[in-house]
Amino acid sequence: YDTNHGTLNNGLRSLPAEIGNLTKLEIFYIANSEIESLPEEMANLTSCTDIEIYNCPKMTHFPMSIAQMPELVSLNLSNNAQWSAEEIYAGLDALAKGPAREKIQILYARQNNLEELPASFSNMQHIGLLDLAFNKISVLHPLGKNVAPVQLYLDKNLIESLPRDEEGYFCNYDDVENFSIRYNRLKKVPNIFSADSRFTMVSVDFSGNQIDGFEGEEDGSYKGIKCKTLTLSMNPLKRYPKAFAESNSVFEYLVASACQIEEIEKGCFSHTNAVNHMSFDFSYNRLKRLPGDFHAGNMPYLYGVDMSFNRF
Repeated sequence: YDTNHGTLNNGLRSLPAEIGNLTKLEIFYIANSEIESLPEEMANLTSCTDIEIYNCPKMTHFPMSIAQMPELVSLNLSNNAQWSAEEIYAGLDALAKGPAREKIQILYARQNNLEELPASFSNMQHIGLLDLAFNKISVLHPLGKNVAPVQLYLDKNLIESLPRDEEGYFCNYDDVENFSIRYNRLKKVPNIFSADSRFTMVSVDFSGNQIDGFEGEEDGSYKGIKCKTLTLSMNPLKRYPKAFAESNSVFEYLVASACQIEEIEKGCFSHTNAVNHMSFDFSYNRLKRLPGDFHAGNMPYLYGVDMSFNRF
């Protein structure tokens, strides 16, 4: 069960070296315990696919033996805030360079002290879920075109921008369902998606940043977005993004509450893909009026609009 860091309900303090003899062991979970280290012989668990080392506050060093395990598919290293930034970085870097780098599909490393995403994560070409929320990440490196996560969580870090490689990729977005980078320090919505994508993302969340606009909106190079739910709440936008119309963006639900929005320009709902809009949350803004093109002719499937706590 999830607990606060340091809350223990498992008195296990050590493991014998002989655990390395369990070559057919597939699942190893240890959480909320007093254990201080894992034996080097853990590297011999050649059939192990699932490991959880969650909230082990007395384990002062990253267990490097797991970085040598060849068949790891799912790994949970969350809530080990006793590891320094250097310690967790070295461990994750070793993991991304180790034998399981092409097999890991699920990695939870939230609630740690990670400050930099290792560049070696571009090796993890089968990662499906990457959860690095609640760290202290300020330095990112592109994952690249060959890394296509289904779920990516970077919430509650110190991220100011998303870097791209020479082809313009932070990561590959073809398989993305949930992309969340809430409560960071982004100044602009990054120009990393495209309204022309063949694929529709389920949820994209940029809430709680310092966003006041979009990359590429001034020169018309913003490529737009294609998703079901887009969340921009608690950003100092002040104006409804006309970049959505200019890029012919596609979304069904827009959550833009508490964004200090004072104005929605005419023409924001006249683009072709406005027919996909189904719901807007404009609550807790500063709106006094709506533009003339905010009507059922442009958005025939619109069924929900929240305009509470504005200035009409």
